Amino acid sequence: MALTSRLEEIIRFVPRCQRVIDIGTDHALVPIALLSRDIVDYAVGIDKSPLPLGQATVNRHNAQVTDRLCLKCADGLDVDDLHDRDVIVMAGMGGRTMQEVLQNTSWRGTLILQPNRDVPYLRQWLVENGWYSDVESVLSERRQYFWTSRWHRGVSSVDAIDVEFGVDTYNRSRAIFEEWFDKEHRRLSGLPEQAIDRLKIPLYKEMANRLSNRKNLG
Repeated sequence: MALTSRLEEIIRFVPRCQRVIDIGTDHALVPIALLSRDIVDYAVGIDKSPLPLGQATVNRHNAQVTDRLCLKCADGLDVDDLHDRDVIVMAGMGGRTMQEVLQNTSWRGTLILQPNRDVPYLRQWLVENGWYSDVESVLSERRQYFWTSRWHRGVSSVDAIDVEFGVDTYNRSRAIFEEWFDKEHRRLSGLPEQAIDRLKIPLYKEMANRLSNRKNLG
């Protein structure tokens, strides 16, 4: 089954594990791919809408993973036997929605996240609530940018630049990051003086300096 580049990026971030839980699974393409490629042994796909789960059931049957993929119609992290060795995947929803899913759990496993908006907000919340990221990337698909990150429980040193742009993302995804950054920098610079987003401009100036220094160093 062919997957889009953004879904392939999610799969690339998932470590070898016993079980993955995909919240907002839609047609269950990610857990099916993880099972078919033997990256995980077992998977749970959760979605609050029964309509996409109907197609997910068909996809599960066609992929011959019916005995290894449990599909549930539920809202959020509806799993009774969560283990720290589990990996949770969330994509296709906003950062604030992801925060709402995570805020009431004491679970301490691995997160793979790909929010479609409110990305710095989510990073800030995760850092403030005992998570750290070891890898993040950005890619472009159909004129939209997707940030994919992996998070673990623990504390690491991050600053405002890391929260706004991801930890070293500008080095890991150089070309796409610069493309996104140039567009966003121009957008912020063109906002009215009273716009709240203009408060981010000093961070963008600092990042512009980093990008310029990197180019000068070759």
